[in-house]
Amino acid sequence: MRPFEREAVVMTSIHFASRKAAEIKATGWDLAVIDEAHKLRNAYRRSNRMGQNIRWALAEVRKVLLTATPLQNSLLELYGITSIIDEELFGDLPSFKTQYSGPAANLSELRKRLSEFSTRTLRRQVVEYISYTERRLLIQSFSPTEREHKLYEAISEFLQREDTYSIPAAQRHLTTLIIRKLLA
Repeated sequence: MRPFEREAVVMTSIHFASRKAAEIKATGWDLAVIDEAHKLRNAYRRSNRMGQNIRWALAEVRKVLLTATPLQNSLLELYGITSIIDEELFGDLPSFKTQYSGPAANLSELRKRLSEFSTRTLRRQVVEYISYTERRLLIQSFSPTEREHKLYEAISEFLQREDTYSIPAAQRHLTTLIIRKLLA
């Protein structure tokens, strides 16, 4: 049989694929293309059953991962996404953290290793092939009421406190940004 002689294209959601992991593993795919791969950014965590199922089902299959938003909040998301490709690509989690996060991070080495299997395409590089919807700015004036302004000020004051236990220190910056976005 010549390569790619048999053709089978199956499109499914990540959730459905997780539920059907045993059937996917038993099929013997040549290639898996995973769109919206950023949804699997926590696949390395044992508690992430969906990611663990898909990682197990596709362990012996070549993969192409597609995503428009690979990283949002943490470099560990990169570790999670790459663990779908190969669990041992960057070693275990403590090794990855030691090498690529914190003050001793070797980001040039990380970029070099990523360049061997990863390609980033920017919007401006594909505009001749893809017709994007024109983005239009819409400005709406808004004046808060006295009560809304007091609420905003009270929450802002609370977010600036150093002695609060309600926001974990590790997520303080991100949580504060999210709350401020909601306030806006």
